[in-house]
Amino acid sequence: MDFKHSRIGSKTLRHFLSMNYGISLLLLLLSSVSLHAHALDCSKATASPNLLWPANHKMAKIEIKGLGNSIVSVQCVSQDEPLNDLGDGNTEYDASGVGSPYAYVRRERAGGGNGRMYHIDFTATNAQNEQCNGTVKVGVPQSKKKAVTDDGALYYSQEDTSLCGTDVTNRPPEIETQPVSSVYLGGTYEYDVDAMDPEGSLLSYGLVVSPSDMQINRDSGLISWIPIENQIGEHPVQIVVTDEQNATAVQEFTVNVLPPQNSIPVITSTPQSQASVGIEYTYQIIAADLDNDTLAYELEMGPDNMSITVHGLLQWTATNDDVTDHTVAISVHDGQGGVAYQSYTLSVPEANSAPIISSEPVPQAWVNQPYQYQVIASDADADALVYRLPVYPSGMQIDQTGMVSWLPTEADMGVHSIEVHVVDGRDGLQFRIISST
Repeated sequence: MDFKHSRIGSKTLRHFLSMNYGISLLLLLLSSVSLHAHALDCSKATASPNLLWPANHKMAKIEIKGLGNSIVSVQCVSQDEPLNDLGDGNTEYDASGVGSPYAYVRRERAGGGNGRMYHIDFTATNAQNEQCNGTVKVGVPQSKKKAVTDDGALYYSQEDTSLCGTDVTNRPPEIETQPVSSVYLGGTYEYDVDAMDPEGSLLSYGLVVSPSDMQINRDSGLISWIPIENQIGEHPVQIVVTDEQNATAVQEFTVNVLPPQNSIPVITSTPQSQASVGIEYTYQIIAADLDNDTLAYELEMGPDNMSITVHGLLQWTATNDDVTDHTVAISVHDGQGGVAYQSYTLSVPEANSAPIISSEPVPQAWVNQPYQYQVIASDADADALVYRLPVYPSGMQIDQTGMVSWLPTEADMGVHSIEVHVVDGRDGLQFRIISST
Protein backbone atom coordinates (compact mmCIF):
# COMPACT_ATOMS: atom_id res chain seq x y z
CA MET A 1 0.00 0.00 0.00
CA ASP A 2 1.06 3.54 -0.65
CA PHE A 3 1.13 6.18 2.07
CA LYS A 4 0.05 9.73 1.35
CA HIS A 5 -0.80 12.69 3.58
CA SER A 6 -2.52 16.00 2.92
CA ARG A 7 -2.79 19.13 5.10
CA ILE A 8 -6.20 20.79 5.32
CA GLY A 9 -6.15 23.99 7.29
CA SER A 10 -4.48 23.08 10.56
CA LYS A 11 -5.46 19.43 10.39
CA THR A 12 -3.12 16.69 9.11
CA LEU A 13 -4.91 13.66 7.70
CA ARG A 14 -3.10 10.45 7.00
CA HIS A 15 -4.69 8.07 4.53
CA PHE A 16 -3.76 4.59 3.61
CA LEU A 17 -4.99 3.67 0.12
CA SER A 18 -5.22 0.12 -1.13
CA MET A 19 -3.61 -0.30 -4.57
CA ASN A 20 -4.45 -4.05 -4.92
CA TYR A 21 -8.19 -3.71 -4.96
CA GLY A 22 -8.55 -0.17 -6.31
CA ILE A 23 -10.70 0.59 -3.33
CA SER A 24 -9.85 3.44 -1.05
CA LEU A 25 -9.84 2.12 2.46
CA LEU A 26 -9.41 4.51 5.32
CA LEU A 27 -7.48 2.58 7.93
CA LEU A 28 -6.31 5.34 10.17
CA LEU A 29 -7.25 8.97 10.74
CA LEU A 30 -4.95 11.00 12.90
CA SER A 31 -6.08 14.52 13.47
CA SER A 32 -3.67 16.93 15.08
CA VAL A 33 -5.41 20.21 15.60
CA SER A 34 -3.46 23.34 16.56
CA LEU A 35 -5.62 26.04 17.99
CA HIS A 36 -4.09 29.49 17.57
CA ALA A 37 -5.68 32.55 19.08
CA HIS A 38 -5.48 35.73 17.08
CA ALA A 39 -2.14 37.42 17.56
CA LEU A 40 -2.16 40.20 20.19
CA ASP A 41 -2.68 43.49 18.36
CA CYS A 42 -2.15 46.70 20.37
CA SER A 43 -3.40 48.83 17.48
CA LYS A 44 -6.93 47.75 18.43
CA ALA A 45 -6.67 49.32 21.87
CA THR A 46 -8.89 52.26 22.78
CA ALA A 47 -8.92 54.70 25.67
CA SER A 48 -11.99 54.94 27.88
CA PRO A 49 -12.91 57.73 28.16
CA ASN A 50 -11.09 59.26 25.20
CA LEU A 51 -12.49 62.79 25.67
CA LEU A 52 -12.49 64.73 28.96
CA TRP A 53 -14.89 67.55 29.81
CA PRO A 54 -15.20 69.82 31.70
CA ALA A 55 -11.62 71.05 32.00
CA ASN A 56 -11.76 71.39 35.79
CA HIS A 57 -8.09 70.44 36.55
CA LYS A 58 -9.15 67.19 38.25
CA MET A 59 -7.50 63.83 37.53
CA ALA A 60 -9.44 61.34 35.38
CA LYS A 61 -8.91 57.57 35.35
CA ILE A 62 -8.22 56.20 31.85
CA GLU A 63 -8.76 52.51 31.08
CA ILE A 64 -7.16 50.85 28.05
CA LYS A 65 -9.71 48.56 26.40
CA GLY A 66 -9.96 46.32 23.35
CA LEU A 67 -7.22 43.83 24.30
CA GLY A 68 -9.32 41.09 25.90
CA ASN A 69 -7.93 39.73 29.14
CA SER A 70 -4.41 40.96 28.47
CA ILE A 71 -2.45 42.54 31.27
CA VAL A 72 -1.80 46.20 30.47
CA SER A 73 0.99 48.32 31.92
CA VAL A 74 1.23 52.06 31.31
CA GLN A 75 4.77 53.03 30.24
CA CYS A 76 4.69 56.73 29.50
CA VAL A 77 2.27 59.65 29.23
CA SER A 78 3.05 62.69 27.12
CA GLN A 79 1.09 65.66 25.83
CA ASP A 80 1.17 68.29 23.09
CA GLU A 81 1.16 71.32 25.44
CA PRO A 82 3.63 72.50 28.09
CA LEU A 83 2.80 71.39 31.64
CA ASN A 84 2.29 74.96 32.82
CA ASP A 85 0.84 77.09 30.03
CA LEU A 86 -1.38 80.16 30.21
CA GLY A 87 -4.78 79.36 31.71
CA ASP A 88 -4.20 75.65 32.53
CA GLY A 89 -4.05 76.01 36.30
CA ASN A 90 -0.25 75.75 36.67
CA THR A 91 -0.31 72.23 38.10
CA GLU A 92 3.11 70.59 38.42
CA TYR A 93 2.40 67.20 36.83
CA ASP A 94 -0.54 66.26 34.64
CA ALA A 95 -0.43 62.44 34.68
CA SER A 96 0.35 59.43 36.88
CA GLY A 97 -0.13 55.67 36.82
CA VAL A 98 3.14 54.63 35.15
CA GLY A 99 3.68 50.90 35.68
CA SER A 100 0.01 50.27 36.51
CA PRO A 101 -2.98 49.12 34.38
CA TYR A 102 -4.53 52.60 34.36
CA ALA A 103 -3.40 56.09 33.50
CA TYR A 104 -4.60 59.15 35.35
CA VAL A 105 -4.54 62.41 33.40
CA ARG A 106 -5.57 65.92 34.34
CA ARG A 107 -8.69 67.53 32.87
CA GLU A 108 -7.03 70.71 31.64
CA ARG A 109 -5.70 72.54 28.60
CA ALA A 110 -4.02 75.83 27.85
CA GLY A 111 -6.20 78.92 27.64
CA GLY A 112 -6.60 80.19 24.08
CA GLY A 113 -5.07 77.02 22.54
CA ASN A 114 -6.48 74.26 20.35
CA GLY A 115 -7.09 71.73 23.12
CA ARG A 116 -4.74 69.15 24.67
CA MET A 117 -4.02 65.62 23.45
CA TYR A 118 -2.53 63.06 25.85
CA HIS A 119 -0.51 60.17 24.37
CA ILE A 120 -0.55 57.10 26.64
CA ASP A 121 2.11 54.49 25.74
CA PHE A 122 1.56 50.99 27.11
CA THR A 123 2.57 47.34 26.87
CA ALA A 124 0.12 44.42 26.85
CA THR A 125 0.75 40.74 27.66
CA ASN A 126 -1.79 37.95 26.99
CA ALA A 127 -2.17 34.44 28.42
CA GLN A 128 0.18 33.02 25.73
CA ASN A 129 2.85 35.45 26.94
CA GLU A 130 2.63 37.41 23.70
CA GLN A 131 3.46 41.08 24.06
CA CYS A 132 2.84 44.23 22.07
CA ASN A 133 3.27 47.95 22.50
CA GLY A 134 0.75 50.63 21.66
CA THR A 135 -0.49 54.16 22.20
CA VAL A 136 -3.96 55.50 22.92
CA LYS A 137 -4.98 59.14 22.92
CA VAL A 138 -7.19 61.18 25.24
CA GLY A 139 -8.26 64.71 24.36
CA VAL A 140 -9.29 67.75 26.41
CA PRO A 141 -11.03 70.24 24.07
CA GLN A 142 -10.62 74.00 24.32
CA SER A 143 -14.39 74.22 24.73
CA LYS A 144 -17.26 71.76 24.77
CA LYS A 145 -18.08 72.35 21.09
CA LYS A 146 -14.53 72.34 19.69
CA ALA A 147 -12.46 69.40 18.48
CA VAL A 148 -8.97 68.71 19.80
CA THR A 149 -5.99 69.27 17.50
CA ASP A 150 -3.14 66.81 18.11
CA ASP A 151 0.23 68.57 17.84
CA GLY A 152 2.20 65.46 18.82
CA ALA A 153 3.78 63.93 21.94
CA LEU A 154 5.94 66.93 22.80
CA TYR A 155 6.11 67.01 26.62
CA TYR A 156 6.23 64.34 29.30
CA SER A 157 3.17 64.58 31.52
CA GLN A 158 4.36 62.63 34.55
CA GLU A 159 7.25 62.91 36.97
CA ASP A 160 8.51 59.33 36.42
CA THR A 161 9.88 58.94 32.88
CA SER A 162 11.94 55.81 33.60
CA LEU A 163 9.67 53.61 31.47
CA CYS A 164 9.47 56.04 28.55
CA GLY A 165 11.15 54.59 25.48
CA THR A 166 13.58 57.41 24.77
CA ASP A 167 13.99 61.01 25.68
CA VAL A 168 12.20 63.45 23.42
CA THR A 169 14.68 64.48 20.71
CA ASN A 170 15.57 68.11 20.27
CA ARG A 171 12.97 70.01 18.30
CA PRO A 172 13.35 73.49 16.87
CA PRO A 173 11.83 76.48 18.66
CA GLU A 174 8.46 77.82 17.61
CA ILE A 175 7.66 81.51 17.09
CA GLU A 176 4.27 82.11 18.71
CA THR A 177 3.64 85.79 17.96
CA GLN A 178 2.35 87.48 14.83
CA PRO A 179 4.40 90.43 13.55
CA VAL A 180 3.31 94.05 13.66
CA SER A 181 2.97 94.88 9.97
CA SER A 182 2.88 98.69 9.84
CA VAL A 183 4.15 101.85 11.44
CA TYR A 184 3.49 105.53 10.72
CA LEU A 185 6.32 107.84 9.87
CA GLY A 186 7.31 109.67 13.03
CA GLY A 187 6.30 106.77 15.22
CA THR A 188 8.34 103.95 16.78
CA TYR A 189 7.96 100.44 15.41
CA GLU A 190 8.03 97.73 18.09
CA TYR A 191 7.45 94.01 17.78
CA ASP A 192 8.15 91.75 20.76
CA VAL A 193 8.97 88.38 19.23
CA ASP A 194 7.90 85.55 21.54
CA ALA A 195 9.17 82.03 20.89
CA MET A 196 8.85 78.73 22.75
CA ASP A 197 11.35 75.88 22.85
CA PRO A 198 9.89 72.37 23.46
CA GLU A 199 12.89 71.41 25.62
CA GLY A 200 12.99 74.69 27.52
CA SER A 201 16.29 75.69 25.96
CA LEU A 202 17.55 79.28 26.13
CA LEU A 203 16.80 81.13 22.89
CA SER A 204 18.62 83.87 21.03
CA TYR A 205 17.03 86.24 18.51
CA GLY A 206 18.55 87.73 15.38
CA LEU A 207 17.71 89.77 12.27
CA VAL A 208 18.74 88.22 8.96
CA VAL A 209 16.99 90.73 6.71
CA SER A 210 15.88 94.17 7.94
CA PRO A 211 15.72 97.85 6.97
CA SER A 212 18.48 100.20 8.01
CA ASP A 213 18.70 100.97 11.75
CA MET A 214 16.18 98.26 12.79
CA GLN A 215 17.46 96.44 15.89
CA ILE A 216 16.50 93.33 17.87
CA ASN A 217 17.36 92.48 21.47
CA ARG A 218 19.29 89.19 21.30
CA ASP A 219 17.89 87.92 24.61
CA SER A 220 14.31 89.27 24.73
CA GLY A 221 13.40 89.38 21.02
CA LEU A 222 12.14 92.98 21.14
CA ILE A 223 12.45 94.66 17.73
CA SER A 224 12.59 98.46 17.70
CA TRP A 225 12.92 100.91 14.83
CA ILE A 226 12.23 104.57 14.08
CA PRO A 227 11.81 104.92 10.30
CA ILE A 228 12.90 108.12 8.56
CA GLU A 229 11.23 109.99 5.70
CA ASN A 230 12.95 108.16 2.83
CA GLN A 231 11.81 104.81 4.25
CA ILE A 232 8.10 105.25 3.50
CA GLY A 233 6.92 102.02 1.85
CA GLU A 234 7.34 98.26 2.37
CA HIS A 235 10.40 96.62 3.92
CA PRO A 236 11.11 92.86 4.12
CA VAL A 237 12.11 91.47 7.51
CA GLN A 238 13.43 88.02 8.39
CA ILE A 239 13.87 86.90 12.01
CA VAL A 240 15.78 83.81 13.14
CA VAL A 241 15.39 82.24 16.60
CA THR A 242 18.09 79.75 17.66
CA ASP A 243 18.18 77.31 20.59
CA GLU A 244 21.24 75.96 22.42
CA GLN A 245 21.48 73.01 20.00
CA ASN A 246 21.43 75.41 17.02
CA ALA A 247 17.95 74.39 15.90
CA THR A 248 16.24 77.41 14.37
CA ALA A 249 12.86 78.92 13.58
CA VAL A 250 12.45 81.62 10.94
CA GLN A 251 9.70 84.21 10.50
CA GLU A 252 9.43 86.39 7.40
CA PHE A 253 7.12 89.38 7.03
CA THR A 254 6.84 92.87 5.58
CA VAL A 255 6.68 96.15 7.50
CA ASN A 256 4.87 98.97 5.77
CA VAL A 257 5.89 102.52 6.73
CA LEU A 258 2.81 104.70 6.24
CA PRO A 259 2.69 108.45 5.64
CA PRO A 260 2.09 110.45 8.80
CA GLN A 261 -1.30 111.93 7.88
CA ASN A 262 -3.27 109.48 10.03
CA SER A 263 -3.22 109.25 13.80
CA ILE A 264 -3.55 105.81 15.36
CA PRO A 265 -6.50 105.38 17.76
CA VAL A 266 -5.67 105.17 21.46
CA ILE A 267 -7.53 102.93 23.91
CA THR A 268 -7.85 104.77 27.23
CA SER A 269 -10.08 102.39 29.21
CA THR A 270 -8.93 99.61 31.52
CA PRO A 271 -10.86 96.30 31.69
CA GLN A 272 -12.07 94.50 34.79
CA SER A 273 -9.96 91.32 34.96
CA GLN A 274 -12.42 89.02 36.75
CA ALA A 275 -15.86 87.69 35.82
CA SER A 276 -18.32 85.70 37.93
CA VAL A 277 -20.27 82.60 36.94
CA GLY A 278 -23.85 83.45 36.00
CA ILE A 279 -23.34 87.25 36.13
CA GLU A 280 -23.03 89.25 32.93
CA TYR A 281 -19.54 90.66 32.39
CA THR A 282 -19.35 93.95 30.50
CA TYR A 283 -16.49 96.18 29.50
CA GLN A 284 -17.05 99.45 27.67
CA ILE A 285 -14.01 100.13 25.53
CA ILE A 286 -13.15 103.82 25.36
CA ALA A 287 -10.91 104.92 22.50
CA ALA A 288 -9.90 108.30 21.09
CA ASP A 289 -8.74 109.33 17.62
CA LEU A 290 -7.07 112.71 16.97
CA ASP A 291 -8.40 112.73 13.39
CA ASN A 292 -11.96 112.15 14.62
CA ASP A 293 -12.20 109.08 12.38
CA THR A 294 -15.15 106.74 12.89
CA LEU A 295 -13.89 103.84 14.98
CA ALA A 296 -14.74 100.16 14.55
CA TYR A 297 -14.32 97.60 17.32
CA GLU A 298 -13.34 93.96 16.85
CA LEU A 299 -12.98 91.03 19.24
CA GLU A 300 -9.77 89.33 18.16
CA MET A 301 -9.76 86.61 20.83
CA GLY A 302 -12.02 85.62 23.70
CA PRO A 303 -14.01 82.78 25.27
CA ASP A 304 -16.99 81.21 23.51
CA ASN A 305 -20.11 83.41 23.29
CA MET A 306 -18.28 86.63 24.14
CA SER A 307 -19.40 89.47 21.85
CA ILE A 308 -18.66 93.11 21.15
CA THR A 309 -21.14 95.74 19.94
CA VAL A 310 -20.53 98.36 17.26
CA HIS A 311 -20.09 100.86 20.09
CA GLY A 312 -17.32 98.84 21.76
CA LEU A 313 -19.29 97.19 24.57
CA LEU A 314 -17.87 93.78 25.43
CA GLN A 315 -20.49 91.34 26.82
CA TRP A 316 -20.27 87.81 28.18
CA THR A 317 -21.87 85.56 30.80
CA ALA A 318 -19.63 82.81 32.15
CA THR A 319 -20.91 79.32 33.00
CA ASN A 320 -19.44 76.66 35.28
CA ASP A 321 -17.60 75.27 32.23
CA ASP A 322 -15.74 78.58 31.89
CA VAL A 323 -13.99 78.48 35.28
CA THR A 324 -10.40 79.19 34.17
CA ASP A 325 -8.28 82.02 32.75
CA HIS A 326 -9.19 83.39 29.32
CA THR A 327 -7.16 85.57 26.98
CA VAL A 328 -9.18 88.48 25.61
CA ALA A 329 -7.84 90.61 22.75
CA ILE A 330 -9.62 93.54 21.12
CA SER A 331 -8.73 95.97 18.36
CA VAL A 332 -9.96 99.42 17.40
CA HIS A 333 -9.72 100.48 13.73
CA ASP A 334 -9.97 104.02 12.37
CA GLY A 335 -10.65 103.00 8.74
CA GLN A 336 -7.40 104.64 7.60
CA GLY A 337 -5.05 101.82 8.50
CA GLY A 338 -4.62 102.84 12.11
CA VAL A 339 -5.22 100.09 14.66
CA ALA A 340 -5.01 100.06 18.44
CA TYR A 341 -4.79 96.76 20.33
CA GLN A 342 -5.54 95.74 23.89
CA SER A 343 -5.22 92.28 25.41
CA TYR A 344 -5.67 91.01 28.95
CA THR A 345 -6.37 87.91 31.01
CA LEU A 346 -9.92 87.46 32.23
CA SER A 347 -10.23 85.08 35.18
CA VAL A 348 -13.39 83.20 36.13
CA PRO A 349 -13.11 81.79 39.68
CA GLU A 350 -15.32 79.06 41.05
CA ALA A 351 -18.62 80.32 42.47
CA ASN A 352 -18.34 81.25 46.14
CA SER A 353 -20.81 80.32 48.87
CA ALA A 354 -21.28 82.80 51.70
CA PRO A 355 -20.75 81.60 55.29
CA ILE A 356 -23.78 80.69 57.39
CA ILE A 357 -24.24 81.57 61.07
CA SER A 358 -26.16 78.77 62.76
CA SER A 359 -25.95 79.87 66.40
CA GLU A 360 -28.50 81.99 68.26
CA PRO A 361 -27.21 84.96 70.30
CA VAL A 362 -27.63 85.43 74.03
CA PRO A 363 -29.96 88.48 74.17
CA GLN A 364 -29.40 89.55 77.82
CA ALA A 365 -26.44 90.57 79.97
CA TRP A 366 -26.14 91.50 83.65
CA VAL A 367 -24.10 94.23 85.27
CA ASN A 368 -20.68 93.11 86.50
CA GLN A 369 -21.23 89.58 85.19
CA PRO A 370 -19.26 88.24 82.18
CA TYR A 371 -21.30 88.06 78.99
CA GLN A 372 -20.33 85.40 76.41
CA TYR A 373 -21.80 84.30 73.08
CA GLN A 374 -20.10 81.66 70.92
CA VAL A 375 -20.77 82.43 67.26
CA ILE A 376 -21.01 79.19 65.28
CA ALA A 377 -20.58 79.52 61.51
CA SER A 378 -19.85 77.20 58.60
CA ASP A 379 -18.76 77.62 54.99
CA ALA A 380 -19.72 75.23 52.16
CA ASP A 381 -16.41 75.93 50.40
CA ALA A 382 -14.40 75.16 53.56
CA ASP A 383 -12.89 78.66 53.43
CA ALA A 384 -11.16 80.03 56.52
CA LEU A 385 -13.54 82.30 58.41
CA VAL A 386 -12.85 85.64 60.06
CA TYR A 387 -15.09 87.07 62.81
CA ARG A 388 -15.68 90.80 63.20
CA LEU A 389 -17.68 93.18 65.41
CA PRO A 390 -18.42 96.32 63.35
CA VAL A 391 -21.13 97.49 65.81
CA TYR A 392 -20.71 96.84 69.55
CA PRO A 393 -20.89 98.51 72.98
CA SER A 394 -17.72 99.77 74.63
CA GLY A 395 -15.50 96.98 75.94
CA MET A 396 -17.09 94.14 73.94
CA GLN A 397 -14.66 91.93 71.97
CA ILE A 398 -14.72 88.95 69.60
CA ASP A 399 -11.81 86.56 69.10
CA GLN A 400 -10.92 84.53 66.00
CA THR A 401 -12.82 81.50 67.28
CA GLY A 402 -16.02 83.55 67.22
CA MET A 403 -16.33 84.01 70.99
CA VAL A 404 -18.01 87.31 71.94
CA SER A 405 -17.10 88.49 75.45
CA TRP A 406 -18.04 91.56 77.51
CA LEU A 407 -18.15 92.71 81.14
CA PRO A 408 -20.92 95.34 81.34
CA THR A 409 -20.92 98.01 84.07
CA GLU A 410 -23.74 100.09 85.51
CA ALA A 411 -23.00 102.69 82.83
CA ASP A 412 -23.91 100.10 80.20
CA MET A 413 -27.44 99.49 81.40
CA GLY A 414 -29.91 99.73 78.55
CA VAL A 415 -30.40 98.29 75.06
CA HIS A 416 -27.35 97.85 72.81
CA SER A 417 -27.19 96.96 69.11
CA ILE A 418 -24.49 94.43 68.26
CA GLU A 419 -23.57 93.34 64.75
CA VAL A 420 -21.49 90.22 64.10
CA HIS A 421 -19.85 89.69 60.69
CA VAL A 422 -18.38 86.39 59.45
CA VAL A 423 -16.40 86.65 56.21
CA ASP A 424 -14.70 83.97 54.11
CA GLY A 425 -12.04 86.10 52.43
CA ARG A 426 -13.73 85.80 49.02
CA ASP A 427 -16.42 88.45 49.37
CA GLY A 428 -18.73 86.00 51.12
CA LEU A 429 -20.40 87.62 54.15
CA GLN A 430 -22.93 86.57 56.74
CA PHE A 431 -23.97 88.97 59.51
CA ARG A 432 -26.34 88.96 62.47
CA ILE A 433 -27.73 91.88 64.47
CA ILE A 434 -28.22 91.39 68.21
CA SER A 435 -30.14 93.63 70.56
CA SER A 436 -28.77 93.05 74.04
CA THR A 437 -30.24 94.46 77.24
